[in-house]
Amino acid sequence: SSFSLFTIFLLFNQLLIGRTINMISKTNKDFNVIAYGSTGFTGRIVADYINQNYKDSSLKWAVAGRSESKLISVKEKFDISVPHIVADVNDEESIDEMVKKGDVIISTVGPYSLYGSKLVEKCAETGTHLVDLTGESFWVKEMIDKYHLKAIESGEKIVFSCGFDSIPSDIGTLMLADYIMKKYQTKLVEVTCYSAEIKGGGFSGGTVASMFAIAESKGLMSKGLSDPYLLVREDQKPTYPNPSNSGGWFHYDSKLPGYIVPCVFASHDTKVVHRSNSYLNYGPLTYYEYFPFMLNRISGFFAAFVYTVIYYGLGISLAIGPLRNILKMVLPKPGQGPSKSARENSYFKMHLIGKGENGVVVRGLVGSNEGDAGYNETSKMIAESALALALDYDKLPKFCGILTPAVALGLPLVERLRNKKMFLEVSTLKE
Repeated sequence: SSFSLFTIFLLFNQLLIGRTINMISKTNKDFNVIAYGSTGFTGRIVADYINQNYKDSSLKWAVAGRSESKLISVKEKFDISVPHIVADVNDEESIDEMVKKGDVIISTVGPYSLYGSKLVEKCAETGTHLVDLTGESFWVKEMIDKYHLKAIESGEKIVFSCGFDSIPSDIGTLMLADYIMKKYQTKLVEVTCYSAEIKGGGFSGGTVASMFAIAESKGLMSKGLSDPYLLVREDQKPTYPNPSNSGGWFHYDSKLPGYIVPCVFASHDTKVVHRSNSYLNYGPLTYYEYFPFMLNRISGFFAAFVYTVIYYGLGISLAIGPLRNILKMVLPKPGQGPSKSARENSYFKMHLIGKGENGVVVRGLVGSNEGDAGYNETSKMIAESALALALDYDKLPKFCGILTPAVALGLPLVERLRNKKMFLEVSTLKE
């Protein structure tokens, strides 16, 4: 019958591009949001953010982690009066019980390649939404291959990289594409993202542990790590001859003007942006991401040279076992990180320059004066991503599966972040 053919078409459409028919937000569970990993360094900041901003709201939420005594301690320290859930990735039953209680799980438990897979599996099975902070591209690829179709079938969004890695680049590119299409009716063909102004913060032990996990799993020199289309399905990979490349040596960029150097976030961000483009069809897109040194020619040259030597020296050290072990002894351990005052007296600004198919040039700005990029504002970004899923579900793009922030959350997330004093702006540079 025509009805059965139509039903088959819809089911095929779900499997092909990750759309879902049922977009009704889940409200029959105990909690809208469960913050899993609340005893870790970033997890504590996430829990504190939700408590500070939504304490007097109707939001139903809970903190979760593997140690009940540490959860109680976190609740006392931050004056959090919500339930806590004991769950451990090594105890499958406890993870299963946790995901059944929440509409959305926030996971700050990394490295995700070591501690995240079981949670993804359980969320995909139960139709529970999940957001995380991973920058581990190979692990994301593995999760897509294993659980993407299952997540589509359960009508769930698993949204990876919902912090500084990769919301500014991913959502920033979405904003450029949306602006340039609505204002100039043209496709977006090139984006260059400059991590131009980043002050304060620092690395936590959890971030360092994730860095080591990447190095020890596939290796930093692996071919796949340099593939900008690693997270794009084989039959959707671009055929146009302009692959993205944000590595290489430093060089002078007359558009700034200033010297630009390889960006440590570019490898993963590039893959995220291209996965978004495979869904949202911005255009035949080339994406670049750099750190700029906007100094005079002589000072800029030497600063860029020193940075690049350190950048590749660190990469080599991570790739070689004995040198990696030395780094493990001197870098922060899990649970350690920058102080509260260091985080609060920080800011970041990422500038994006986009070019349209018709030659128009636009600029985007994503940033915040409210805190550092890696922890305070990352905690804001992942928390608001979860709340978009929990509270604004009917406004979100109609895609399910293992997705990027731009595909899963889209412009409604932009509004949430703007309302929390982040700036996300787009304007025309040249028509």
